[in-house]
Amino acid sequence: MIQSTLTVAVDARTELVLAALSAFLRDQDELLLQEPGQGGAPDVLVVEFDDDNHDASFAHVQASQTKFPNTEVMITSAKVDQELLLRALHAGVKEVLVQPLDPAELAKSFDRFRERSAATAAKGGKKRGKITTVVGGKAGTGATTLAVNLATSVLQAIPEASVAVVDLNSRDPDLPTFLDMNPLRTLQDIDSDLSRLDDTFLSGIMTRHNSGLFVLPLGEMDLAGGYISSDAVAQTLALMRNMFDFIFVDCGHLIDLATQTAFNMADGVLLVSTLSVPAVRRTKRLLDQLHPVAESGETIPVHLVVNKYSAADEGIIDDVEAMLGTKPYWTFPDDPDLAHRAMNEGVPVVTLAAKKELSKSYMRFAAQYAEASADPKGGSFLGGLLKSVSGRFARGTPTPSLVS
Repeated sequence: MIQSTLTVAVDARTELVLAALSAFLRDQDELLLQEPGQGGAPDVLVVEFDDDNHDASFAHVQASQTKFPNTEVMITSAKVDQELLLRALHAGVKEVLVQPLDPAELAKSFDRFRERSAATAAKGGKKRGKITTVVGGKAGTGATTLAVNLATSVLQAIPEASVAVVDLNSRDPDLPTFLDMNPLRTLQDIDSDLSRLDDTFLSGIMTRHNSGLFVLPLGEMDLAGGYISSDAVAQTLALMRNMFDFIFVDCGHLIDLATQTAFNMADGVLLVSTLSVPAVRRTKRLLDQLHPVAESGETIPVHLVVNKYSAADEGIIDDVEAMLGTKPYWTFPDDPDLAHRAMNEGVPVVTLAAKKELSKSYMRFAAQYAEASADPKGGSFLGGLLKSVSGRFARGTPTPSLVS
């Protein structure tokens, strides 16, 4: 049953703001002021900004979002200008409360919050995030690169969306390296004590990148490859589906019990290959093996993506398609200098050089992939976000080898 009373925590710098919000909340039957130190994740957190140091205030908002990803953050400030509003939008803040606080305007803001909460409750009280698994046909084909840049592209298009990346690459768990991160806690910490797993514990494990991506690293593995239980993967992804709008899972290039669990929970699989002979041969074997089936019994779509595509490959693409029995869903141009620079600097390609053709290709791909995956009825929150992707990205012409 969905709770009828929603809790509101107030992080106020001044007594005037705290008094105004407390008085307003006391008159609302469905809103309850959470007392300081009461604990637990509130439904709404109102943060009073330091008008002399917006950077510190936004850092505090980001820390709060990391700690409580299911909590909606509103901000209040005495100085609201276009710059603040734009930064608030990119931080995922849906309501900016102008001081002095007007009870009528507060009522409108919280009415909008109630509407958003009711919409969530109508879908079962939880989000239904889209899980996409990314697997390489062979080591070095670029699964991690695609997962990172696709997630970043979606987040750039929809700053209000919550996007997470999960590392399940047991042989080369390099996801934090691609984002220049040094996380302290990992999926191994979850696997070591599944009894503790809930949204608060998971939020403490995940790390938020400065781009806004939430990252769940796998942890260090020995050279023989690591082992993460399928139970840990299943329970973690099920919880994340209720916390995030988009979840991208880097599965490396091996299929084991953990990655197979992720495939079976996914809404779609991206199989990444290059057109080298060894990569094509192994991709063929993987295509023959990889037929994930969802819990509903439906076959999950597998899309072939070709990486490092160049003009020299145009003469062999038809032969490769015949051998694999499928056409590439997308081809990405070869730009080894940019790819190596991005990896060495720990910055996504689309962030490092947005005007390069490789970056534009990632962004166009994110738009088409999202549009192809959208709810045709457009009735869900996620479906609206997916359609929003294609509307905000610059339109581009796919390569001739794409499926029409």
